[in-house]
Amino acid sequence: MKILLLANLMKLRSLISIITSVIIFTSCTLTPNIQKSGIGNLAIIQEKFIINTTNKNDVLNELGESILTNYPNNNVWVYIETEIQKKFFGRKELLKNDVLIVSFDNKGVLVKKNIYTKDHMTKVSFDEEFTKTYSVNENFSKKFFASMRKRFNARENSTQK
Repeated sequence: MKILLLANLMKLRSLISIITSVIIFTSCTLTPNIQKSGIGNLAIIQEKFIINTTNKNDVLNELGESILTNYPNNNVWVYIETEIQKKFFGRKELLKNDVLIVSFDNKGVLVKKNIYTKDHMTKVSFDEEFTKTYSVNENFSKKFFASMRKRFNARENSTQK
C-alpha cells in the first residue's frame, strides 16, 4: 500500500513538473519585443514625394497630419518613426529613429525634404570648460535659484533635528 502511494506521489510530482515547465516555456516568446511609434516605413514612403510636384494634400494622404509643424505659416512638417527593442533586464536598444522634414512654399508645393536616420544623428560635443548661458536676466535667475537652494537646505536641516 505504501509503495503504491509512493509511486502515485512520484507520478503526481513528475506531472506537476511537466505542466509547469510547459507553461514556462510556452509563455516565453522567440520573437523580439519591439515597440514601434510614429509613421511606419517612413524612408520608403518619402521616396514617393517629388520636389516641385507633390503638394500638401499628397503628403496628408500618405502620412496623415504632422505631429510637429512650423507656426505661424505651417510650411514645415516633421514626421518621426521610432523602433525600440526591449532586451534582458529592462535594457532598451534603439533600432530605428527616422525623422522626415518636409518644407512647402506659400502655395503648398513641396520644395524640400530631408530624412535623417539613426546613423545621421551623432553626439553633440560641448565645451566642458565653460558654457555661457544667454538668459533674459542672468543675475535674477542665479539669485532666485540660490535662494531656493538655501530655503530647501534650511528646511531639510530643520526636519532632520
